[in-house]
Amino acid sequence: SRNVRQPSRRLKPSSPRRACLQPSNPNPEPLHIRAPKPEAEPACEPRPR
Repeated sequence: SRNVRQPSRRLKPSSPRRACLQPSNPNPEPLHIRAPKPEAEPACEPRPR
C-alpha cells in the first residue's frame, strides 16, 4: 500500500515554488480553462519582506 501513496504525493508539489515551475495537473489545461484560475498566480509571487 506504500507504493500507492507515492504516486499521489508526486502529483502535489511539496513546495509552492515548484507549483510555479510545474503545473499541479499532469495534463496541461486549455487556455479558456486556465483563464478563470487566477488563484494559482498569487502563490508564484514572491513573499513580502
